[in-house]
Amino acid sequence: MWHITAGVLLGIAGGLCFFLGLSWTVERLAQAKRPSLLMLASFFVRFAVVGICFFIAVKYGGIAAVLSCLAGFALVQAAAVIMKKRESPGSRRV
Repeated sequence: MWHITAGVLLGIAGGLCFFLGLSWTVERLAQAKRPSLLMLASFFVRFAVVGICFFIAVKYGGIAAVLSCLAGFALVQAAAVIMKKRESPGSRRV
């Protein structure tokens, strides 16, 4: 049972790092001297963090932890999309 809980927590942590990092990157692209370098570096850092989370889930928890890690990541993704829609001007309320 702890594999599932740990997997969900890993997925949430990885998702938060990924989507907060993405938001941070997008906000700074317009002011960046080298936006392509910023986007590429951000992608590799975010991908590495998520990859490490899933690697830990695979190594120590097996398939149940990987699936729960994916569920935690998807949960954060859904929350990020809903929050971005709410703060967008002119968008409909959900």
